[in-house]
Amino acid sequence: MESSDEELMGQLANCSPAALDRLMERYERPVLNAIYRFLGDADRAQELAQDVFFTVYQQRHRYQPRAKFSTWLFRIVKNRCLNERRRLWRTQPLETGDGAMEYPDSQTPGPDIAAMRRETGRALDAALQSLPEKPRLAFVLSRAKGFSYREVADALDISVAACESLIHRARLALRQKLSPRLKSSK
Repeated sequence: MESSDEELMGQLANCSPAALDRLMERYERPVLNAIYRFLGDADRAQELAQDVFFTVYQQRHRYQPRAKFSTWLFRIVKNRCLNERRRLWRTQPLETGDGAMEYPDSQTPGPDIAAMRRETGRALDAALQSLPEKPRLAFVLSRAKGFSYREVADALDISVAACESLIHRARLALRQKLSPRLKSSK
């Protein structure tokens, strides 16, 4: 039987490198995609994902299984993304990514579907990049990562009501930004 995330963290606290490997296998893609969706930079997403898992290793003794491991992990992701965004704001103008990127699965769609997904993904990425930090991260964690409102609220250290409001505002803003595109594709 597969070990739970909490059991793996317990093993990691006892210095089991295999536990970190298994956690990385489970969460590498979701972490990469969340960082990419937030920052729009695939290379930087790779670097920050490594930093996130290094932090998991460093903080292994501090982890308390009061909440789900994924909530704790994505709080680390959130903090890294916000710190990176602040660093970028101080050093260079913000640029959006050159297109939607999801790290590939073993099944690859045909070229026509892939092109349509890339185009739609670019529009979504641009719309996401235009959102303020907290609504963007709340939306990404909720919709793209499937977190419950409680899990998003815990990850962002806000109330559930504030989380619902952030996601609602993000959804409305995205709908407004993407509606011309959606109407033209019908």
